[in-house]
Parts: sequence; structure tokens; C-alpha cells
Amino acid sequence: MRQLEAVLDRCPFLPWVNVIAADATAEALYGAHSVIPPVTDQLTAACIPAPFKPLYATTGLAVLDGSTSSCAFGTDPDAAVPGIFGPSRLPVRFRSDYVTNSNDSYWLANPQQPLTGFLRIIGDEQTPRSLRTRLGLLQVQQRLAGTDGLPGTGFTTANLWQVEFGDRVHGGELVRDDLVALCTPHPTATASNGASVDLSAACAALRSWDLHANLDSRGAHVFREFASAGGIRFADAFVPTDAVNTPRHLAVADPRVLTALADAVQKLTGIPPDAPLGSIQSEPRRAERIPIHSDATRPGRST
Repeated sequence: MRQLEAVLDRCPFLPWVNVIAADATAEALYGAHSVIPPVTDQLTAACIPAPFKPLYATTGLAVLDGSTSSCAFGTDPDAAVPGIFGPSRLPVRFRSDYVTNSNDSYWLANPQQPLTGFLRIIGDEQTPRSLRTRLGLLQVQQRLAGTDGLPGTGFTTANLWQVEFGDRVHGGELVRDDLVALCTPHPTATASNGASVDLSAACAALRSWDLHANLDSRGAHVFREFASAGGIRFADAFVPTDAVNTPRHLAVADPRVLTALADAVQKLTGIPPDAPLGSIQSEPRRAERIPIHSDATRPGRST
């Protein structure tokens, strides 16, 4: 891994990827060796026009004043090529247990040793993680502890495949019970278009759903449309020191939650709420229909 790090330090061709690797000594490497323009704190203070400062703070997208040469990019002494950050400014972590990334920033490559203190353009820290990131970290932690229902502890090639394609829906794991407790005594709700919608069948399907997106999972499509309609709204606060597990409680007092469920039911008109996922999600190949598992466009991703 140390040799790999040295190669990455000299490589100016990685546009946006995270590097995760391990070697025969059981050392794991996380490296964010992307090509990143050297937008320093001094440059952002002097060269980002006021209307664009909130954009930079929230997204890390830097819009600089191009009318003056004082706002031109500098070059770090250790940069592989001019006009990018050198490796000494980039997040790197070596661990003997694991590192991971699921398209969030570098911050929680390993929650036991967060990466902090880096410039905003490189990524965000101390902010809520995506459900995908949270589930990925949970899957690793539960596998190492042997608490995921699979035999033994740690990863083998076989159980890695089982974990990756387990089709867990973490949003459902967190809020399904709260949602069912909400929709059971409220069998109708108003959709965003003003229509009154019967939620009873969808609520029943969610109640018996197995919280997966397997071919035989019933109700998974209802939850997916509910989530797509903005229904996953949390009532509790994000806790940076417990970022994998927070927030986790549905905001049942927010009327937009039931509205999202009503919108989901409307969108699925003609599709039974308790239909097996494989019966409604498929890929046609001539006369053959290939059923597709998973909660998103690619197997292994989860809402």
C-alpha cells in the first residue's frame, strides 16, 4: 500500500475517483487522489464573488473571479503537474481493519478515525451521510461483528457476494415501522395534486414488506416511490459523532410524509402494492423478460 500511495502521488490523471485497496499484509488504503484545483481558503475569501459563496459552502463548487490574475490557480510544490493540489493536501488513510467509500466525501472512510481538516473544495466533513454510505458502513461493521445473519465473522469471497447483493433497503430499515404506524390510522391522504388517495392497500403492503428489494419482495416498489417523492424526512438531529446511525426517526408530524405516500400510490396506479418486485421490474430481451432485483438502477445500490 505504501508503494501504491507513492504511485498515486505522482499520478495527475485521476479525475474524481476514490482509491481503495488492500495488500497481502492486511493493510488497507483509502486515497482521494483526484485532480483538484488548488482553491485555498485565501483564494476563496478573495476571489469567490459574494453571490456564489453560499454555493461553495454547501456544495464545494467554486466560482472564481476570472477578471484578475490574482485569482489564478497557484501550484503546490509537490503537485504532479502545475495547477493542482499536491498529495500532501489530499486525504489518505491507512487502516488494518477496513476503509470504504460510497460516493460521499472522504470524511468517514473509517468512522473510527475520521479524516478531517481538509479544504472545502476537496469535500465536506461533519455533515449527514447518504443512506448508501450509511448502509455500506453498517454492512462492513455488522459483517466484522458477525451480526448480519451470515455465519462467522469477517469477509470471504462468498459472503462478500452475499452482502453486496443482499438488496437491503436502508431507508426502509430506518423508517418503515414509523411510516406504517402513521398510515394505519390515516387510510386516506391528499396527494400533491389535491386528489384524495386511498392508502390502505399500500400501507398493508409496507407492513408485510421484508425490507429488501429481492425478486420476491412485496411492497419494495411502494417504498421506492415514497422515497422518490421526498417522503424520507427525519425528525431527529444528525449527530456527527454518530453519523452512521443518525438521523433515524421519521418525521411523522410532517404532513409531507403522507403526501409523498399518496403521490407514490398515484404513480403506481394499476400496479398492485403487494406485487413481487420481479414481476414489475424487468428487462425485455426479445420474447424473454428478465426480472431485475434491487432498489435502484444498479444491483447493490440501496435507498
